[in-house]
Amino acid sequence: MTRKRPFTSTGLTIVIPAYNEEECLEEVFREIRAHAIELVGRLEMVLVDDGSTDGTGELVDRLARRHPDTLALHHLRNQGSGQAILTGIRASTLPLIVYLPADGQFHLPDLADYIRASRHSQIVMGARSARTDYTLFRRLSSRVFLGLFNLLFRKRFEDVNWVHLWRREVFLGLHVESRGVFFLAEVLAKSCSLGMNAVQVPSGYSGRRAGVANGTRLPVILLTVYEMARIWWRMNRSAPSVESSVPGSCPGSVKGFWWPATARESGSIHAGGGQIGESRPPRLEVLEVSPQLRPNWLPREGRLAVTPGVALSGPPADSEVLARIDGRPAVVRDHGQIRFLFDPERAVSWRLTEAFLDGARPLVTRLPAGYTDWLPGPVRHGLHRLFIAAGRPDDPADFWPFDPSVEWIRWAALEAEAEGGNDRVPDPFWPDRKRWALVVTHDVDTVLGMGRIQAIADVEKSRGLRSCWYVTGEAGLARPDLLDAVAARGDEIGLHGDRHDLGLAYLKADEIEARLGGCLDRMEAWKIRGYRSPALLVSPALSGVVARHFQYDSSVPDTDTASLLGSRRGCGTLFPFRRPEGSIELPLTLPLEDKLAAMGHSPREILGIWRNKIETIRRIGGLAVLTTHAEPHLGGSDRFLEVYGEFLDSVTGADDVWLPLPHQAASWWERRCDGERMIKP
Repeated sequence: MTRKRPFTSTGLTIVIPAYNEEECLEEVFREIRAHAIELVGRLEMVLVDDGSTDGTGELVDRLARRHPDTLALHHLRNQGSGQAILTGIRASTLPLIVYLPADGQFHLPDLADYIRASRHSQIVMGARSARTDYTLFRRLSSRVFLGLFNLLFRKRFEDVNWVHLWRREVFLGLHVESRGVFFLAEVLAKSCSLGMNAVQVPSGYSGRRAGVANGTRLPVILLTVYEMARIWWRMNRSAPSVESSVPGSCPGSVKGFWWPATARESGSIHAGGGQIGESRPPRLEVLEVSPQLRPNWLPREGRLAVTPGVALSGPPADSEVLARIDGRPAVVRDHGQIRFLFDPERAVSWRLTEAFLDGARPLVTRLPAGYTDWLPGPVRHGLHRLFIAAGRPDDPADFWPFDPSVEWIRWAALEAEAEGGNDRVPDPFWPDRKRWALVVTHDVDTVLGMGRIQAIADVEKSRGLRSCWYVTGEAGLARPDLLDAVAARGDEIGLHGDRHDLGLAYLKADEIEARLGGCLDRMEAWKIRGYRSPALLVSPALSGVVARHFQYDSSVPDTDTASLLGSRRGCGTLFPFRRPEGSIELPLTLPLEDKLAAMGHSPREILGIWRNKIETIRRIGGLAVLTTHAEPHLGGSDRFLEVYGEFLDSVTGADDVWLPLPHQAASWWERRCDGERMIKP
């Protein structure tokens, strides 16, 4: 006769983080699972390998293949116990979530008391009894930690760093910052401050079965104290930070971007992760694509820079590996269908919004706003060369000047649909069935640059081409006659800041609003629709102001190296997209001539680099956004204009290219954003 489970209606996710626990994990897992199955009606086991260097990663994969109720996740590198627990929580799907250690220290009969107490409380914590294996130093450090926590957060708990059980709603909206030992205490402190109830139950404790505890190492103790102080300070200055936890939510959207509409529903794309937000920004990882999933436009090496998040799911048994990250499977073919072991839509959104950048303000942005007035152009160019020489490290994720990462994810997702019996996106899709599009633009930083507008415009006019001039308000208002002249011939005028101030993006939103809004009022006659930030420096405050005042923005490169914002930046796409703030983004998809010149390339070499990239853009069917600087020492020089004319001859005569102004490209793309997904042209 089968014994009735005491909690038949309960669904429980057990999260077990493991770092180098090969010796004892399998035995502990079997015991935990066998005990939990007898308790609850629905069980989900989540094993998180925290970048182990022993055989833990292979072991969790084997366990997941053996047990259908078990999910294996892998950190690409060691992230800390807090991040490992959060990764497991993000992948959970059931109402109750409990964290259990992988070393067998938890007394399993106590689990029933945790579940029973959760009926009346959102958080249940264990209070350990005797800790016989603790050294004197560890006992002292634990008492100090608990005392500091209770003092700073005004609590009277007996133990805050042992096994916790949570109702799922605890994490729906809670932003957790800690990555290490303080994770459990941070969740507790922030949840209680939001009015949630926490109770403690007695819990048994046993010594580790194998391995060595890391919590008493001095660096870990110092980091824990630092995180406690930082979070206490922030909580006392403002309410706990909250972020969206809608299923599948991510910073930004693929709205207005080529994306398969039915891949998730058909099951051809496996989206890793769950409803809980990341606790840290994603980072660029190198993905190595096998020849079996390599389109003809992908470089022969098949290496890409992607933002998969902190963890990868374990691969299904007997699946064919199609792409790897740091040696681990990232994309596989399982029973004839392509499956991602990370969330591809979230990865695309992180790239589009450059979420991997740290957001720190570059030191150079402290330069006085009028530096272009007293620092001659050739001197600025020389300093640019020095900066690039010092700022481009040997980065394994640096694939400049062509980074097809987002295009490959999009392509692979469409391949997954095709293998699932769905149609591929038709190609070409630009107006009049053109295969690709080219937008020509110029940045005008100074009054000297204004003086070269006519010479550049003559080169373009003789070839029947129109372009856009992003001028600073200061330079444009100094020579309104030149703006009138180019506007009269059908060119577009855009704004390049009120002046070439590198610090503009780092002002408060109302200050940015006042400066740009006032400039637009004085330049109303030229019907400005687009914006490009000085030195391509962007910030959330600036993006919000731009979305309110402009139809589109063109301040983000598809890829860049040794930029002011970091050694690597870029949205990773050759197509426009809608920013989270609402405006259309036209990414700069051809390398800027000032950077190429600062790298030592001659005008003719620059022409060759542009032609090579345009051929790739044409094969993919994307948008080429060309930008030169009108300054007389850069794109406005006679030497450069001679080569520039040759380049225009090679592209404007093509039958398969659409040649819009930026606002026309943005308007056309905006009309395509009516649906959440875009499949038909």
